[in-house]
Amino acid sequence: MPDLLRQAIRSDVAELWRVRYAVRENRLTPGRISDAELIAQIESSGRGWVIENQGKLLGFAIGNAENGNIWALFVDPDHAGQGHGRRLHDAMLDWLWSRGLQRLWLSTTPGTRAEAFYRRAGWQDCGLTSGGELRFEISNPSIRKPAMPLEVIEIETEAHPRSAIIVLHGLGADGRDFIPICDELDLGAIGGVRYVFPTAPEQPVTINGGYVMRSWYDILGVELDRREDEAGLRKSQQAVAAVINTQRARGIAAERIVLMGFSQGCAMTLLTGLRYPERLAGLVCLSGYLPLAASTEAERSGVNADLPVFMAHGRGDPVVPFARGKAACHALQAIGHPVEWHDYPMQHSVCPEEIVDLNRWLLKTLA
Repeated sequence: MPDLLRQAIRSDVAELWRVRYAVRENRLTPGRISDAELIAQIESSGRGWVIENQGKLLGFAIGNAENGNIWALFVDPDHAGQGHGRRLHDAMLDWLWSRGLQRLWLSTTPGTRAEAFYRRAGWQDCGLTSGGELRFEISNPSIRKPAMPLEVIEIETEAHPRSAIIVLHGLGADGRDFIPICDELDLGAIGGVRYVFPTAPEQPVTINGGYVMRSWYDILGVELDRREDEAGLRKSQQAVAAVINTQRARGIAAERIVLMGFSQGCAMTLLTGLRYPERLAGLVCLSGYLPLAASTEAERSGVNADLPVFMAHGRGDPVVPFARGKAACHALQAIGHPVEWHDYPMQHSVCPEEIVDLNRWLLKTLA
């Protein structure tokens, strides 16, 4: 059974303490921190994450969104060296950055495995605290290293549009791919719409023999959920979020923005849209799947926790199997998203009936 990354909840407290007291370095005296203080950290001032396998916690992390402090990051020594710490670390930092924090900090005992871990993760040594611990700090990566802006094509149905639909293409295509599809939509009843068509960067794609093509992230094998290019996914997530930010800066409210994608673009739509820190209008997911599925619930933005989703898939899809699309639908429904599901007698493509159904959903969502 795979290890599950999820958000920590109140009923995890006993297991959190078990893991914490099992740690052999940076020991904590029992009773020094109360259950109430721990619960406040995961429910009020911040959020916690755990990695679980068959009901047993293998590690946990807690970040404080009020002061940017990494309150805890510990792995059961019996499960150390398996990547759990880095997985928890990355989920926690992604969420804290999404809260608008620009700098995070922590302290730890010198000469420990924790010190080496944070140095490898890119934290800056800021010297000793008055209590003799090492203080580390790290800046928001969007400040340290701005993502290269994506090339975009824009088409407006009227001057001064009130809504935007950002459309993400599939593997090997570019921003022009879905212009004919959007030309078929009739959204005049909701006023002007700005269609935004970003183009993914070029990169080698492993599954295609390393051939360089337009791709939002590398595809490592046919079993899309077994081996994922998490670094590439996260990098493109930042780039797509920047496209959303640009539309907002130009006067379109976040709640009037729909993020839409096909195949690989569908994966980016779900990855970015569910984690975006401002409320969006909705997500359109065509012939795709849910990436980094195990971390979705823990990482999604609270304001988008019930974001409406349109999903469509071909029953004979040989590229992204129908079962993968259906599994994504069920996963989203299980965590509270209202998903409107459609399937059609087609392969990995878009059909006229799908455009009619999508048109109806967009008119309802952007009404």
